[in-house]
Amino acid sequence: MDLKVLKQSVSVNDCLFNQTVEQPIDLELPLPDYCPDIARVMKCKAIPRVGAKGLNGQNLSVEGTVTIHVIYCDNEGKLFSFESTIPFSKSIETGCDCDGGAVVVRAKSEYVNCRAVNSRKLDIHGAIGLFAKVICKKNAEVITDIDGGDMQLRRGMAPATTPIGLAEKNLILEEELEIGQGQPAVHHLLRYDASAITTDCKIISNKVVVKGEVRVCALYCPQEGNRPQLFESTLPFSQIIDVDGISEACECDSKVEVASLELKPRTGPDGETRTFILSSKLCISVSAFCNNDVPVVFDAFSTKYEADLAKNDVAFEKIICNIAES
Repeated sequence: MDLKVLKQSVSVNDCLFNQTVEQPIDLELPLPDYCPDIARVMKCKAIPRVGAKGLNGQNLSVEGTVTIHVIYCDNEGKLFSFESTIPFSKSIETGCDCDGGAVVVRAKSEYVNCRAVNSRKLDIHGAIGLFAKVICKKNAEVITDIDGGDMQLRRGMAPATTPIGLAEKNLILEEELEIGQGQPAVHHLLRYDASAITTDCKIISNKVVVKGEVRVCALYCPQEGNRPQLFESTLPFSQIIDVDGISEACECDSKVEVASLELKPRTGPDGETRTFILSSKLCISVSAFCNNDVPVVFDAFSTKYEADLAKNDVAFEKIICNIAES
């Protein structure tokens, strides 16, 4: 049987590596000299952040920091806190050649335990989870037509997409945040955190404009009294990211993570502390796809010859909607 098979090449994202590894936290933290003695530990929290990642052959290297926040009471029952940032590095064996792939790494605190060894030292045990994925674009072939052999075909259009790529860019934020007039001045900071979301993702020629906002929250003790006060502020941001091959006909999804964060109180000329100095680094990532429907032969049989058909699945990624997790 003489058959002429027509094929078309399509691009898909292939997940070369997808694994979760654990990074332990085991350390003793001495209390800084300017902090009062510990009578009781109220809360301990570990916040991991990924600072850098890279591929070298079959090795995936991840570098980041873990910030330990501790809130405690002194002998007089007053609330105090201190923090310590510990760097970490992790080398992960992928078992395959991942050169040229795009790396996605997310970090999450699994658990953390805190015990006061004495009034000036803490024993910290815990673990963070690193969710690592390596994605590489590859080509696959689909059959679009068969000629000869009295073949009967069921044709159709497959809603395929073409992955354009995954791009990342860091953005440094340095701002001075003022406390509202209705709130008391700061005596000492208890804890702080920040979350970032994207609100708009606009495509221009070979570029993506990502807009979003960073929400900063801080809990502090005022100069008078010991009742904690909440401070909140929202900062907008905008960044242009280069994505080769993207056009207005494509779709994109953007995500942003806080890669580093530091918030410090600043005392003004009048002796009151009514401002915070924010220093943060954001990691903005963009994934883009272009719709590229292709004609496909879904089924076939011959009215003259016995045919043995084999089917393979080709998975295409498609952006259904953009979700901003706050």
